[in-house]
Amino acid sequence: MVALSDIGTGPARSGVAPLKWLVVAVGILGLALLVLRHWFHVLGVLPYLVLLTCPILHVIHRRHGAHGLGRHSVDSGSARADRD
Repeated sequence: MVALSDIGTGPARSGVAPLKWLVVAVGILGLALLVLRHWFHVLGVLPYLVLLTCPILHVIHRRHGAHGLGRHSVDSGSARADRD
């Protein structure tokens, strides 16, 4: 029999999630300190980061746009044949 005090208590957490959030928080804090302390270095790298976004976006959009690229022409042709 299940006691009312046991309802809603699941298995104990392993502690991985808090460690993950700690690593993310320390990373964000480190990045903020890096940007604040070395602002001119960050500004010097900024044009290169902008130039790097172009090829990265092309790679991402090429993969995203490739879903069923060849199927559109086949589907539209078969739909026209069905309509006639």
